[in-house]
Amino acid sequence: MRVLFSRPWVAAACLLLLAAGLMFAPEFSGWVTSTLNLTINIASQDKACLYFVDGFSPYVIQDAPRNISAEIGNCGSTILQGEAVMEIRNSSNEVVEYINSSNYTLYPSQYYIFSTQWTPVHELGEYVVYLRDNEYGLGSTNEINQSFNISCSIGTFKCFGRELRYCKDTVAWEHYLTCSALCENGKCVYPQGGEAAAGGGGFAAQGDIRLEYESDITVSRGSNYTLVVRIENNGSGYLYNLRFEAASDTLKLYYPELPVDRVPPNSSVLLLLTIDAGDASSGLHRVAITARSASVYRSGAIDVRIVGELAEDESCRSMISRYLDIAGYLDEEIKTLELRGFNVSEARRALDEALTEVEIARGFEKLGMYRSCSEKEGAIRKRFERVLEIITVIVSGKKEGPLEAGPGIQWWLFYLALGIALGIALVAAAARMLRDYYRKRRIMRVRGW
Repeated sequence: MRVLFSRPWVAAACLLLLAAGLMFAPEFSGWVTSTLNLTINIASQDKACLYFVDGFSPYVIQDAPRNISAEIGNCGSTILQGEAVMEIRNSSNEVVEYINSSNYTLYPSQYYIFSTQWTPVHELGEYVVYLRDNEYGLGSTNEINQSFNISCSIGTFKCFGRELRYCKDTVAWEHYLTCSALCENGKCVYPQGGEAAAGGGGFAAQGDIRLEYESDITVSRGSNYTLVVRIENNGSGYLYNLRFEAASDTLKLYYPELPVDRVPPNSSVLLLLTIDAGDASSGLHRVAITARSASVYRSGAIDVRIVGELAEDESCRSMISRYLDIAGYLDEEIKTLELRGFNVSEARRALDEALTEVEIARGFEKLGMYRSCSEKEGAIRKRFERVLEIITVIVSGKKEGPLEAGPGIQWWLFYLALGIALGIALVAAAARMLRDYYRKRRIMRVRGW
């Protein structure tokens, strides 16, 4: 110790440390260590934790039964006894449904699943479902809610009295027709079980619909793709008030209205559907299509894969090739109608006019005027739409077939007429064969890049 304090600077350092210890140390209360007393007051708590488990997606289909369930858990520290209450309110905050569960007794950390079935029969629109617990002697300790819409499924039909309505855009039923007898289960019902002709009158057998189209296509961004949709009546009766619709959330669609109101059995109508990719993102998109008559409908979907943009010359050539394919398809359709006895001269003239437009575009392509070539697409499509319109009118029965000779003609006149008819038929057959030959040569010539 004497050695330690013999050095003045060491003694000064010790005094400074002692002063710092006295300054920052707690108050000295003797040599007995102080004791910390901690008291925790745990109060009892009554609380239910609520969750929707299943049943309320953003869109609920009207009249479609669905299972709904919710979980009630005891998140408190005391026993919960009571029931769960579910209220559904419309946009005016009116209670349209009141559903309560069976009684439950839940100890802390226990839970109860409340399940039931509900059919949304109310009007289309916005709704809110509220879920709360109702504890005996305590009332409600918690409440949750969730918004949803009651909607319809696009393309479906529903009866409102004798009025038949169809769902066009999920939020409204639109008038389709008024049934002359009964409307049940989304269709007109008649005493003989058939489908009535437009405007009432007699009864017909039931028609049916079959759709034929390309279900998987690839389109370049900024380009169009045109395809033929065939709507076939493969039932035993007429299809009346036939309509076609196409819809997509991301793609632009162009198609004409059907020019007829009836389609005979075993007959088809054709239309052009143009899909415009625009600036849609690359990847898979979907187009929904629907064909419906007064009591029959069919729906389908086209998967559209969007890829990168084409150069102007490639876009021009792709468009020409596509419409030449359509021309070949329509040429076969016209031949089939001719074999069935229909007068197809107007349809052939219209097809020749459409091919003339294609040849003009082909001329632009040869001159390197690719933008002018692509700009012809609208005019070409209109020409081909005209061909399909004529074919549809022929098939619907608005254009009469060949006239038949009436009775009472004298025999010599009959034989003379027969000879003339055979001669004309031979000349016509030769002319038709020659015309078909040159038409095919024409298509092949236009295809020859």
